[in-house]
Amino acid sequence: MFGVTAQALDAGVDMVLILAGTRLALWRQTVERFVRQVDFEGSAFRLKKRRLLFPDPGFMLSSSGGLPPSDLYSLVPSDVERAIDNNRPIVAFAMKHPDHLRAVSRQLRETLFPLLEVRDKPFHLVVLDDEADDGSILDAVAEQGIDPVMGQVKQTPRSIAGIWQHLTESETASKHLYATYVAYTATPQANLLQENHNPLAPRHFVACLRTPFDEGEISPRQTTFREPSGLHRYYTGGAVFYERGESADLCRTTPDDPDEALRSAVRAYLVAGAIRNARAAGLGTLDARAATFESLDDLRAAVHGPHTMLIHPSGLVSDHFATATDLLAWAGATDGATARKMLEEDDTFLPASLGEDVLQNESEWQEWHVAYTEAAGAIKSEFDLVATPQVPAWDTVRELLIEQVIPAVRLAIINSDERADDRPEFDPTQSEGAWQAPRDLATIFISGNVMSRGLTLEGLTTTLFLRRSNSPFADTQMQMQRWFGYRGRDLELCKVFLPSEQLSLFRQYHSTDEAMRRMVIAAMNNASSDRAPLPTVLHGRDFLATGKIAKLSQVPLSPGPLPMIALTNDGCTDDPNLGLLTKTFEGASDDVIVQGRLRGRVLAEQFDLEQVADLLDDLRYETYRPGRSHATAEHWEKLQASLEFDSSDPLLPLYRAPKPPDGTAHDAPLAPCPYGIAAYLRLWSALLSRRAPGFVATDDPDLLWSMADLQVKNAHQPRFHVGIRYGGAHPVTTGPLGELPFSIRPMNRSIDDDRFMRGSWGSRNESPSPGGYLGDELFDYHVSGRTPPYKAVGDTDRWRPPGSDGLVLFHVLEGTAGPTLAVGLAIPRGGPDQIPALLNT
Repeated sequence: MFGVTAQALDAGVDMVLILAGTRLALWRQTVERFVRQVDFEGSAFRLKKRRLLFPDPGFMLSSSGGLPPSDLYSLVPSDVERAIDNNRPIVAFAMKHPDHLRAVSRQLRETLFPLLEVRDKPFHLVVLDDEADDGSILDAVAEQGIDPVMGQVKQTPRSIAGIWQHLTESETASKHLYATYVAYTATPQANLLQENHNPLAPRHFVACLRTPFDEGEISPRQTTFREPSGLHRYYTGGAVFYERGESADLCRTTPDDPDEALRSAVRAYLVAGAIRNARAAGLGTLDARAATFESLDDLRAAVHGPHTMLIHPSGLVSDHFATATDLLAWAGATDGATARKMLEEDDTFLPASLGEDVLQNESEWQEWHVAYTEAAGAIKSEFDLVATPQVPAWDTVRELLIEQVIPAVRLAIINSDERADDRPEFDPTQSEGAWQAPRDLATIFISGNVMSRGLTLEGLTTTLFLRRSNSPFADTQMQMQRWFGYRGRDLELCKVFLPSEQLSLFRQYHSTDEAMRRMVIAAMNNASSDRAPLPTVLHGRDFLATGKIAKLSQVPLSPGPLPMIALTNDGCTDDPNLGLLTKTFEGASDDVIVQGRLRGRVLAEQFDLEQVADLLDDLRYETYRPGRSHATAEHWEKLQASLEFDSSDPLLPLYRAPKPPDGTAHDAPLAPCPYGIAAYLRLWSALLSRRAPGFVATDDPDLLWSMADLQVKNAHQPRFHVGIRYGGAHPVTTGPLGELPFSIRPMNRSIDDDRFMRGSWGSRNESPSPGGYLGDELFDYHVSGRTPPYKAVGDTDRWRPPGSDGLVLFHVLEGTAGPTLAVGLAIPRGGPDQIPALLNT
């Protein structure tokens, strides 16, 4: 974001307004970073004559701030006049709270905008909305029926737009004002799903910021790009913690006993701290805390960077204090009362007596030394490092643990309670001319919601994440992954402890996020519209994409185990599907006879996934031509683009629904739809050679397709029997079916006025006595002779297991004017699935 800020200022933008989160700590962190990274001391840009900042950073970063927003955001008119006349940029920081936003708007309308009219010159404003899914979302469904004046409508997004808007979205508050709004977020699910009801909804562009890694190309764009400098410059996100780092055991599931989980995680953090002490030149952590330095350069030469741990027990403030009390009691506080008294002090440090536990339970500490040694080797192998990261001998680590690390580790609670700390402090401090190490040089943070968004923990190696949710939302929980970042320098020392079900969720979040990022990248590579590309946002089987948008649909991509295409033609005209059936059965086929009764016929040849897809795509209907100009088709196009097919791939396009005649509207897609099922089967075939994100396997919803064994998937891909189900009507003797070398008796099934066969799979109520008929959905088992996986009556799980054959069964029906067709499929488990999040309209 600050890169865009700097480029905007370099390009002559008159004002940059940064919306810096909804919390005070995040607001202050943003200002600190701006001062350090853009407006740093000693730069010519820092001179007051080069820019106008408001509010004053010195006041914003002080701990005493208590001014009301109207005073905090005050502008001196003469300063604004000089800035405009001398082309000096204005840089402002606003917290995303209606009172703050309205105060900014009022100042601009009273002080700045009138000057634009007098000066008669254009003024360019760029608004950068950090954490744009927090506070900046409007849900049209949730606000339906609410009075816009008297009702409780959401104010923050409207207050943001009100900074530059006049009366309509297309009109600014001054004819000389040109405003650009850019939203930033790592979790854009709600931003992408909201409708244009929100003036901040993406309209003109959606861009994905790429991250440095050991793979990826600059052009054409990919989600990562190759960084030649090595691991310490890589962004270590989900691909590292949930995939590439699996051999290094970066994520560990917690035991059932929370006290044991706490002790184990803290030991891991402290041992990692001792290893970092041994690696670093300069002072140990305890000595660094006590030392003073004449200059900042001297301090930086002697003191290594911060080292932190995060404990996230829950969102409850009481749990944070209880966890801190338990930690201190284990570490050496004599009792709970003593631990609570320690927490009331300005700075709470681990008792030095914890060193006795190192000696008394040495094996439980040393196991982390062993774990980090093994992890160092795994990281070297996975990322092809020149050398294995150094892990010193245990004797050295043990000595540093007791003498330099344990007594220097501070305990900090960060939450909304008045007894808690305000925010982390990682910058060195200066007092009476002497420099000292940062307050949070070595700190265990205990926090919940405050640490769930935006705030960065420098030097974070260890996280204990115990939070659980009965109704998880991907965007909310993804923000809690504070262990992501640029952790490459100490990656082998990183550990995330969490419950197994939460680890599974985080892995799925990463997979769906990567799929969404690839869709955005694909749209960027093929930009052909002046409208923002909207990638498909994905739910999971156990989570929703977001809770900020109401009434989102959850329709899996997989058609399920037994889709029935019940649509038929009227039988009054030549039915092309009868000709398709005739052509399909030109090859060798056999009767299916059960207990002396002719039940139908089956092709001798089995069809593979692509052949079945082609067969379904050849179906044609008089009343159904959905075409490719609707949300379902757009989803298949975006999915197809994200998989990076070669343009000559015969699988393309995945979705091939016939177009309606010129000048007529497309028909609404059905569910199930023959063309959608065909697209799904082609997708399955394509993914047999691709580790694509955003998919799970239907035989194991916890198995991400990106981590599946593709050899097993290829071995289990289904082949389909193709059959015809006979009924009891008179044999067909005319038309295409009359040309077949065998007779077909249509089924007497009811067809409604919309030409849909009533009901679904038939013959489920027949007793599957030994040798008896198994039911239509198990028709092919009479051919294969295999034991059926379930009973057609009574069993609720009607999936065929992975590796089973599938079935395409043509139901020849007796129509009012002649025979017609419905088509049923039995699809085994093992294919890919995902759940698009779509607005219910």
